Amino acid sequence: MSGSAYRLYLGGHEGRGKKALHHGTVLFNVDLNSLQKYLNPNKKKLQSKGIDSVISRVMNLNEIYPHVNHDNYCKEL
Repeated sequence: MSGSAYRLYLGGHEGRGKKALHHGTVLFNVDLNSLQKYLNPNKKKLQSKGIDSVISRVMNLNEIYPHVNHDNYCKEL
């Protein structure tokens, strides 16, 4: 999985309207060599988080679960 982000809104003074938003990307079978060309964050940002490279944090879901594809993933989700 890659590209996940999270936002929490605690609502108004009385706590009404609380919201939690989360989004992310699931990669099934992406050419990671090609993907690396497009992922170019600030190197200092990566180093501050102890990460060697963006691509080191990215993998395809089918590397762990070869039987999973877009259709059966969506059906189960």
